[in-house]
Amino acid sequence: LKLRDVARMGKRARRPRASGAEMAAVSFAALDDQQILVLAFLDPRTVCRVGATSKTGIFAQAATEDKLWAQCLARIFGADGHAASRGPSGEAEAKPGNAFKKWFAAAKELGMLPAFLEPLAAPLSGPFFGCWARLQRRLRSEAAPVLATLRPPATPEAMQELALMCRELQPDCAPHPLVSGLWNVHDGQTIPHFFYRQIVDIEPLDSREMSPLEGLFGGYSVYDHGGSLWFLPLTTAMALTRLLRGKIEGFKDAHPTKVAFAFGSYGRGPMKWMFVDVLDGSVACGTNTRPPSEYLPAAPPGEGADGLLRWFSEFAKRFEEGTYVHRPMVNEDRDSWGICLFPAQGAELSRCVTRGVEVTASCIYMPEHRAQGWGYSLAFRLLGTAEERGFQTCQLDTRIWNVELEGEERDTVRGDGVIGFFPILTDGGWICNLESDPHSQYEVEGRTRKSSHVIPGEFRYQSCSQGSRSMRGQFSGTLLMVPGTRKKPTGEPFHATLNPFRLYIPDFIY
Repeated sequence: LKLRDVARMGKRARRPRASGAEMAAVSFAALDDQQILVLAFLDPRTVCRVGATSKTGIFAQAATEDKLWAQCLARIFGADGHAASRGPSGEAEAKPGNAFKKWFAAAKELGMLPAFLEPLAAPLSGPFFGCWARLQRRLRSEAAPVLATLRPPATPEAMQELALMCRELQPDCAPHPLVSGLWNVHDGQTIPHFFYRQIVDIEPLDSREMSPLEGLFGGYSVYDHGGSLWFLPLTTAMALTRLLRGKIEGFKDAHPTKVAFAFGSYGRGPMKWMFVDVLDGSVACGTNTRPPSEYLPAAPPGEGADGLLRWFSEFAKRFEEGTYVHRPMVNEDRDSWGICLFPAQGAELSRCVTRGVEVTASCIYMPEHRAQGWGYSLAFRLLGTAEERGFQTCQLDTRIWNVELEGEERDTVRGDGVIGFFPILTDGGWICNLESDPHSQYEVEGRTRKSSHVIPGEFRYQSCSQGSRSMRGQFSGTLLMVPGTRKKPTGEPFHATLNPFRLYIPDFIY
C-alpha cells in the first residue's frame, strides 16, 4: 500500500462527515481487522506520516494508539507483554509509544533503521538490542578497530538456514528467539584469514588479514599462547558446527542441539569454541584439548532460555564498566591491541601499595590450556612524589610467589626479576635499558645497547599458574624492591606486597 492509499482509505472511512466530537470518540477498537493490519504492518515512519495526514481521521487517531505501538514493539523488537512498557535498557515507560521512541533511537544508533523498511524474518530480539546498543557505544569510544569488524545483520536467508539446521539436529526443533536474536543486529565479525587457514574445510566469507587479537569477546596473551574469541557470522557458525559434528568423536551424542557461535585460536594448537543450545539457550565452552563429555558450562543456569543473553549481557556490562579494557595484550608489543580479559578493576583485581609502589594483579581461567589452568597479569608503577616515597626510582630485584591450591601444600617459588625483566620504576612509567631488560625483549625504536628510554605507563607482564584437581586456590607474594637501582642503590631494599587473588573456574567463561 502507498501512503496516499492509506490516506484515501481514511477519507473514505470518514464519510458521511461527522462532527469533530464524534470523530474524536472513534476508538482504535472500532476499526475492523483489515484496517488494523494495514497500520500494524506499515513501517513506523510511515505510521507517523499517516498520523500527520489529519487531526480527526480514523487512521490519524489510530496512529497514536497504544495498541498499535505495542504491536510494533512486538513485531519489530520482540518486546511484548511487560517488555512493551520498557525501553532498551530496561527503563520503565508510561506508554508503548514512548518506549518505541527509545527503541527507535537505539536502532538509529546501531545503524539498524534500514531493517524497518524490509519484511523481517523474525523480531529483532529486544533484549539483545539493548545489550548491543551498550556494547557498541563502548566500542565506538574505546575499541574502534573491533567495531570496524562487525558485519551487518544476518539475512533472512541465513535465519531460514538456521531453522533448517535446527530441524537437522532434532526433528520439530526451532531456534529459540533468545538464540537467533544474537545475529539480528550484527552477523558476526569479518573473520581474519588465520581462522580459515586452521579450519580448511570451511569456505572463506569476506575474510582479510588482521590482528588475531581483535575478537569481539576478548582475549589474552601469556608467553606464546595468545589469541581472542571471535564472533562468527551465522553461516560460518553453522558450517563450523557441521564440521565439528563430523570430525569430533562423541560430539553429536554429547551435544545434539548445540551450535558454535564463537571461535578462538591460542598459540600453537589450542582452540576454543563457544556453543549455544538452540533449544534451551545454555552456553558451553569446548576446546580441542578436551573430549566433548568434558565441555564446560560458560554461564550459570537460569530460568528459561536466556543463557546466551545473560552471557552476552555480562560481557557487555564488564566492558562497559571497565573490568575489561582495550589495551596492548603484550607489554613489549605496542601493536598487540585487543579487548583484554584480565580484569582491570573490580573484586577480581588484587591491589596493594607499599612505599609508593603499587602492585596490581588478576587472573583468567584458560580452559584450552589444561596443564596450565590460569594465566595471571601483574603490573607495577610508582604513586605519589619522590619526596613522599623517599626515592626517585626503584628497581625489582627478586620475588617470592606463594601458590595455595585447595587440598595441596603451599608451593613457594623464588626467583630473580620476572620473566627476564628487572623493571626500574620511575614517575609516569619505567626505564627500559640493559639493566632492566638484559635480554633486549622490549622493542623500542632507536634502542641501542647503551641507550635508555622511559616507557610510559605501568610495567606489566603475564605468566601462568598450574591447575589442580580442585581448581580452587589463591596466589600471593612479595617483591624485593631496591631504591635507585640494583647497581646504584639509594636506600635500603624493601618488600612490596602482592595481595592474594583467587584461582578458580568462573561462572562466566570468555
